Order: sequence, then structure tokens, then C-alpha cells
Amino acid sequence: MIADMVDLRDCETRRLIERGLKNVNNPYMSRECSAQNYLIQKKGGLMPFTISFYVAPLVNATIRMGTPQQKMVLFEAMLSFKAYEQIASTKRGAKGQTEPRVEQAIRNCSSLKNKQTNNRDAGLDIILNLIQQYKLDSNPVIVIKLKPEYQISKTMTGLIANIISSDFQRPCLILNRTVDSETGEVAWEGSARGYEKSALTDFRKWLLENTPQIMYAEGHENAFGVGIKEADF
Repeated sequence: MIADMVDLRDCETRRLIERGLKNVNNPYMSRECSAQNYLIQKKGGLMPFTISFYVAPLVNATIRMGTPQQKMVLFEAMLSFKAYEQIASTKRGAKGQTEPRVEQAIRNCSSLKNKQTNNRDAGLDIILNLIQQYKLDSNPVIVIKLKPEYQISKTMTGLIANIISSDFQRPCLILNRTVDSETGEVAWEGSARGYEKSALTDFRKWLLENTPQIMYAEGHENAFGVGIKEADF
């Protein structure tokens, strides 16, 4: 609920989260909270804010950046009957040794979060340069169409769109140029983010109603994946 930004003003949601935070039994979550304890305590203890900043992003990075094996290690580290099983260590210099699955998951998450941050920052630099070069911030909606030489991984476009939307205080589209290998059809696919104070209260609905070339807009009303045919877009 916290990681997916559910509205915490809803009483039932808030109550469920409060009870969950008082009774953390998930092996991975418990171990990760301990690993991040210094930061968590520094910011006021275990609560939605600290989970959203110091725990959820580590899981998110693994889902976005991890290999299938790393994702499976994380999933199994959340199961009490598997979390503490000894598995082959992937730690540098520990060839032939074993370690608890949950410890490997903790290390993987930290490493993948660092990798994600580096990739995000590199992509963000590209986007900011394009905004400045073409004065895209003069538009009510920032639309960034990335040519092949500027392609950004689809696992990064949503994260970067979040930053752009927040920093420039307007809806944002970050799109990579794609070519269908079978039909040769050209399209632009990527991520869209709305801005809560924008006049576009439902960015997804607005695109669907006002963009004839749109192929899909899937996700939340102001945070979704999008595909748009080349046509005259």
C-alpha cells in the first residue's frame, strides 16, 4: 500500500498499515528494516514515510533491474520457510561458501538500487539537456521524444518522468522511438506522469480522448505507460 502510493487519508487503509508496521513478520522486510535502522530511526521510526524512502525503493529496484534469479531470491526471502536456508554465496571472494537466502537478498537489493540510481541519473542528464536545448519547459505538457541515440531503458522512463513532472510542475511524457519488427510500424512508447496541481486532473483520460494516434495508456490516471503511433504525433 505504501509503495504503490495508496491514499493514506482513507481510515481503513491507514489502520491496516499501522497494524502491519507494528507486526512485521516477513523475514526480508524485518531484516531490511534492521539494515536500514539508522536511517529509519533518524527520521522518526518505522512509519509510512521511512518505509517509502528506505525500504520500498530497494524492492522496486530489484523488480526493475534484477535478473530473474535475483527476483526469485528476493521473493523466497519473504517466505519464512525459505528465507534462512543456506544457498550458494554470490558475495565477492566467497566462492564455494554458503549464506542465508535473506542475506543475499539484502545485498542484491542494495547493489541493484545503486545501479538503478546511476542509470536514472545518466538518463535524467539526457532529458534535462533536451528540455533546455528545445525549451520544452515552455509547453504546458512536457513531451520528450527520444531518438535512438538517446534511448533510455523502459525501466527508467517512469522514474525520470516522476522527477521531471515534480520539478517542472506539469504533466510529462517520456517516449522512446520503437519499430515493430514484423510490420515496420513506428511508434513512441514510454511513461507518462501527471501533476496533481495541473488542470489535467486525469492525464490518462485526457490523452485517450484527445490523442487519436494513441495505442494504449495503461496504469493509474496520472502514472501510466503509454504507446502512441508515429502518424503526425
